[in-house]
Amino acid sequence: MAERQPTPAAPPRTQAEALDRLMRPASIAVVGASPAPGSVGNTMLANVLKAGFGGACWAVNPKYEEIDGVASYPSLADLPAVPDAVLVGLGRERVVPAIEACAELGVPAAVVVAGGFGEADEHGRALERRLREVARGAGMALIGPNCQGTIHTHHRSACYLDTIPRPLERGAVALISESGTVTTALTNNTRGVAFSAIVSSGNEAVTDSADLLAWCVDDPATRIVLAFLETIRSPERFFAACDRAREVGKPVVVLKVGRSDAARAAATAHTGALAPPDRLVDARFRRHGVVRVDTLEQLLETAVALGGAAPFGPGVCVVTLSGGQSELILDAAAARPGLELPPLSPQTVAQLEALLPPEGHASNPLDLWGVADFGADYERALELVAADPAIDTLLACTETPSVHATGDRSFSAAVVEAVERVATRTGKGVALMTTLSGNVDDALQRRLAAQRLPLLSGVEQALAAVACASAFTASRAERREPLVPPPAPARDAAAAALGPGATSGLPALELLAAAGVPVVETACVRDVGAAVEAARRCGYPVVLKTGDPDVAHKTEQGGVVVGLRDDDGVRAAAARLLAAGGPRAQVLVQRQASGGAEAIVGLHRDAQLGAFVVLGLGGIWTELLDDAVMRPLPLRPREAAEMIAELRGSAVFAGARGAPPLDTAALAAAVEAVAALGVAHPRIAALDVNPLFVLPDGVLAVDALVETAAAQEAAA
Repeated sequence: MAERQPTPAAPPRTQAEALDRLMRPASIAVVGASPAPGSVGNTMLANVLKAGFGGACWAVNPKYEEIDGVASYPSLADLPAVPDAVLVGLGRERVVPAIEACAELGVPAAVVVAGGFGEADEHGRALERRLREVARGAGMALIGPNCQGTIHTHHRSACYLDTIPRPLERGAVALISESGTVTTALTNNTRGVAFSAIVSSGNEAVTDSADLLAWCVDDPATRIVLAFLETIRSPERFFAACDRAREVGKPVVVLKVGRSDAARAAATAHTGALAPPDRLVDARFRRHGVVRVDTLEQLLETAVALGGAAPFGPGVCVVTLSGGQSELILDAAAARPGLELPPLSPQTVAQLEALLPPEGHASNPLDLWGVADFGADYERALELVAADPAIDTLLACTETPSVHATGDRSFSAAVVEAVERVATRTGKGVALMTTLSGNVDDALQRRLAAQRLPLLSGVEQALAAVACASAFTASRAERREPLVPPPAPARDAAAAALGPGATSGLPALELLAAAGVPVVETACVRDVGAAVEAARRCGYPVVLKTGDPDVAHKTEQGGVVVGLRDDDGVRAAAARLLAAGGPRAQVLVQRQASGGAEAIVGLHRDAQLGAFVVLGLGGIWTELLDDAVMRPLPLRPREAAEMIAELRGSAVFAGARGAPPLDTAALAAAVEAVAALGVAHPRIAALDVNPLFVLPDGVLAVDALVETAAAQEAAA
């Protein structure tokens, strides 16, 4: 056998090159191939053949010289050449030696389908660490372990575990899934979503979703990327690939599981409680143009919507043939953020009412039942709606001909044909929508797909998909220039003076003031007499607080006394606070802020997802309503104002019950100043400005808490 030993290949220079050899291989070797029907080794070998692979295929099993017409070799070293891709169909105890053999030969890429690794037990985790070490040392791409594998329909390559009965239909949608069963469910969908590439990535010991997404962005056969993710192992690389996908116009649609409160992490600062991991994921997705969906059905339906010839926008008009349909649509649209059913222009209304029967009304949704000449009038109405400047997306509600219980296909056929013609004459997004989810005729679906005319299934699913598709359109138009933090020597000096751990009180307020956030007049005193003098200078009423910067939450420890209106009250309160603090105790004296509304502004730095600025309603509403929004750093122009508008309780800033409107411009400036602190000083791990009083004229911070990275490391 020595004369047949392949010459070791030089490892590819990058993970992308290695991954490309896996997805578009010239040769595939199946280690553990078997003639036993139904076995893993037999299924995987059969998949390579059934996919229609045109390259070299070899089996590796020392027991056989041939398996199902494929030459079999005792070992990888005995193959006629180094394969581009190795599909390992062995149990977990034999996987590491197989990957070591791949590395020795210079195999560019491998798929490990076996389970029992990092997801199983300590021994499995040790095996997975060895896999990672070997593969990375050799520059290999490695999919798995604990996965289904890979398929590229255009290349007809399948390094895949689950049964492939026939070559899969070539499509333009790539799928990345960390779950094998989810991969199977999506691959076998009946919604007409055909795939360019399918990757079941499993444990992602080496090649992860960031690598796969980057490859999909470069794949010329892929126009849309779908992903089912349990975690994002390489966030910075993943979101860099998302940015590149948006730039080239390839939507990335993600179903990210893990929204439950069980993922919420406790933190000293309130902003930690307001920023659980899933909210941070939402904020990063939004920043990088990722479309997030909630269900597998939405994932597929959004892929259908995004497959249209023209982009969808948020201004939607739905054309129906029923008042009942219209009411369903209105209810569903009201529950769908980011979707509008705008009123039609007066000119469009006048032209439509000339077509409608006397009892008809030109509204949105538009009910065209009862028009005199259905064939001509329906198409004319579609044209008028598509021409309306307020409308970005035209949806025609219908039932597919094959599902009519009465057998009457005339109206449905006429609707479909009219929509097909109008879609070719407008540059706006156009789609057909069935009333009931699942009622989709396969032949019609294929006919429309060939024209890139989406057929959406069910009112709620369709409107959700349109909202998702329009969100991607909007993300491509967003300004992406970050706000540049202004140089601030005083701010930087104040930050440098912060010691390790959590700091509150005067040092934290001084940092805010240096950053440009207005703070309440504050004096730090060490005796009762000085407290009275400071109170007189501030002007009554005043607030006294413990001045110990190591006390994070003063109220919970009885360290705050409010509403002091005279010298006697200050003397009593100061004496109590100083006595409780020991011989080096100090007290803060502040003029009592009043009026307006309270907000909380802060920073939260996540070890994986990076730094975020957080804005919420302050005071008791922080915990009771959990009303907060956040953005990744650095902020972009106008994002602070957008954050204010997104708060569920933002109406309090507009003035309530005759109160004057509050200064949201000053609040936005404070948010930007705190964000600038986070950009300029990575050692600030968390910051709370709580409360920040928002007044009719300006804002005023009365307390703050700063945590350095050292504090978080100690807590961990």
